[in-house]
Amino acid sequence: NIPALSRITRQIAIAKAKAQSWKQLADDPDAAEEKAYEYLQGIQGFNNYLNTGNKAFGGLGNNPSVADLQRLGYQTKDMVSKSLQQQFGDNLDKARQQISQQLAAYQKDLSEVTGKVKEARSLLGDAKNSAIGLKPSLQHIQQPAFKNPMRGVPFPLRWQPRYDFQTSRATGSRPALLSFSAGLAYRQTPKLKMGLGLAADIGMGKDWQHLRISYEGLSLRAFADYEMIFGIAVEGGYERAFRPVSRPYLQNDGTTPTQSKSGNNIIQKTFGSQQQAAYVGLMKSYRINSKWNGAFMIGYNFLYRQYGLGTPLMIRIGWEK
Repeated sequence: NIPALSRITRQIAIAKAKAQSWKQLADDPDAAEEKAYEYLQGIQGFNNYLNTGNKAFGGLGNNPSVADLQRLGYQTKDMVSKSLQQQFGDNLDKARQQISQQLAAYQKDLSEVTGKVKEARSLLGDAKNSAIGLKPSLQHIQQPAFKNPMRGVPFPLRWQPRYDFQTSRATGSRPALLSFSAGLAYRQTPKLKMGLGLAADIGMGKDWQHLRISYEGLSLRAFADYEMIFGIAVEGGYERAFRPVSRPYLQNDGTTPTQSKSGNNIIQKTFGSQQQAAYVGLMKSYRINSKWNGAFMIGYNFLYRQYGLGTPLMIRIGWEK
């Protein structure tokens, strides 16, 4: 019978839905309480029990006695005290006294901390007021006229490495020279630098057809430069070159080698003759990258005639940190 089968199927579905609903109520007590409250709200006795008028608390009114509340099953302060007395006995008074002492000590510590916080706030407020009052007077203080910012830079950081090279053409018996120099410059002020350097001179022969590499001595240098404007600085320096005594251009140029007591002295042979240079020039600095600056210097050598040089001009290209 199809109608009877469909009716049975519908009843089974309703039963499953109810079972699912009861399962949800069991899993969620709050929802069960809400359902129970909705169900009991329509009952007259329940409404009278919750009535805030004279029938509140089951007809006891709004001001029931302690005995009435205990009779109805409400937990009162006396019931709690009796329960604690039964559990702790004579130790209850001691526990109450200990708790009271701990609470008093806590309140004392709290008051001390609060007092210190208030004192710190008061001192901070006084300091702020003093700073506000001092600020206008500080604005009128004149800074020193000769302040050197480099005094705040550590001594090792005030040294800057410097490298350069220069060439000179061949004249007479003197070969073309290529000089490489390395030095350290000390920044006395942001504009003034002083330093020392060491250069090596290499001979290149007469020309490209007569190219010949040779050692031509070492040079000691002392220099100072002062920056003026737009990276342009005035540089002055003194140099002394120590050359081998066997070079013929030294005698031809009028240089007098230092004579040695022993002709086999290797140091005398290598550095026995000297030449000097004193120059003043202009140097232009330019930026290469974040670490290095380039430099181009053109100067005038006041001692060029004394040592038989063909020109007083000195041109150097270098770089420094």
